[in-house]
Amino acid sequence: MLSIVNKTMLANIKHIVSRHQQCWPTGPLRYVVSDTATNSVTESAMNCWQLNAYSKTLNDTTLSLNINCHKPIIQKPTEMLVRVMSSSVNPIDLAMSSGYGRSLLDVLQMTTDYGVDAITYDRLPLILGRDFCGQVVECGHQVVQYKVGDMVWGALPPFWRSGTLSQFIVADQSHLCLKPSNLSVIDSSAIPYVGLTAWAALHTIGGLNQLNARNKRVLILGGSGGVGSFAIQLLKTWGAHVTTTCAADAIDFVVSNTGADECVDYNSNDLIGYLGTFDLVLNAASIGQHRDLKPEFGVKYLRKWKSAKYVTLSTPLLNNTDQFGLIIGSGLSAFTAIKQTMESCIDGHSVRWAYFWPNPCALKTITKLVEKNHIKAIIENKISFSDIPLAFNRLARGHARGKTVIEIE
Repeated sequence: MLSIVNKTMLANIKHIVSRHQQCWPTGPLRYVVSDTATNSVTESAMNCWQLNAYSKTLNDTTLSLNINCHKPIIQKPTEMLVRVMSSSVNPIDLAMSSGYGRSLLDVLQMTTDYGVDAITYDRLPLILGRDFCGQVVECGHQVVQYKVGDMVWGALPPFWRSGTLSQFIVADQSHLCLKPSNLSVIDSSAIPYVGLTAWAALHTIGGLNQLNARNKRVLILGGSGGVGSFAIQLLKTWGAHVTTTCAADAIDFVVSNTGADECVDYNSNDLIGYLGTFDLVLNAASIGQHRDLKPEFGVKYLRKWKSAKYVTLSTPLLNNTDQFGLIIGSGLSAFTAIKQTMESCIDGHSVRWAYFWPNPCALKTITKLVEKNHIKAIIENKISFSDIPLAFNRLARGHARGKTVIEIE
């Protein structure tokens, strides 16, 4: 949709917005008082990893370290500047590096940032990264729950103006909360994005919670990845019986780290014995597992006429808008959703799509669960900021065993 907008018109819009931004009511900012933090605020540049071109293969040209990137600035009174100390990589970052979702995400970013000097028809160069843990160094005047110096963790949505693979980010207060007191800075970056994605799928869309999930039977497709491993732990704290799938060589890892009741090799036919037995099936699988499976695969494992649900994180929306444009792609996706819902109703099931969405209340609940040791960070690799390309290479191979986290400071 944005591609049809004349570049001259966009330039005029940016000029007008820039004029109005001079009187934007962000109010006074609260600054760090320590010498180290104050020096960070006064510096105008930072280091970050930038995606320079969409490509299915990342190299020194497409993904590069920029040591003189402009530090982001607060543009709205509910925003905060955070010094990032750790981050991570997620499958969505790898997908976005090849251009996945750019048609819809560009529109969402423009909608989010309208009224500030951030309107653009091209997001490149793009800073990837969703998770972060770090220290607050500035606050907009409407931020009252947090103060300068607080240690926070959180996750930025894919349509946010920049990612977390950088020394500083600007985040809205709805994107974060105080980090768990019992978790290290680097381990903290393994949880927010996958945790909130799993929460959206199981609770917001799936309708499960600590009151109604006890003894419910749930199947998680893809239990060794970030979202799957978190979902299993969350369900176990709610008292559900959880069966999951993963590669044969990951079964012991998944069971010992997540507490799953049963774990099945996704390459075997062992799932046949579970037909019609689950109250909810979540497709949280990533590359190489059940990512491209149609809903019929998961629906057949649901109990009939028990309001059972199939929830998937692999939806056609972003692919459709990329391929057919925003309007036609959205319409086609709506038609697909209606068709899947009608087909599933034959046996009393429902098919639902789930996405990550910022949820500060859920993040605070996750924080409490971590502090009570009900949920732990499951980490496969810890990588330094200078070796971020290695993190993407590892992610591209698939068969993850938890998260790959990045130590930035």
